[in-house]
Amino acid sequence: MTHIQSATRRGGSFIGAMRRAPMTAARKARERACMIDARIRLMAMEPEKGAATAEYAMVLVAACGFAAVLFAVIKSDLVRTLVINLIKGAMELKKG
Repeated sequence: MTHIQSATRRGGSFIGAMRRAPMTAARKARERACMIDARIRLMAMEPEKGAATAEYAMVLVAACGFAAVLFAVIKSDLVRTLVINLIKGAMELKKG
């Protein structure tokens, strides 16, 4: 029976038993590999800090362009008459 199994059977927690357990070579290697992986991921993220801002700016420009086109369509006479006729039709249904 390992140190961890005996500690958990006596009512201790698994995490506490892991902290008190002697470090094995495999566990040390796994922890080192995790730390190296974390460092590599952090180094890879840093050059992309400005990329998110540029992407947000592109989306904002596209949204403003779409809003301008939508505003022009809504302000057109055709859409205005369609909306007015729709409202008049709804009012006549409510009266009758």
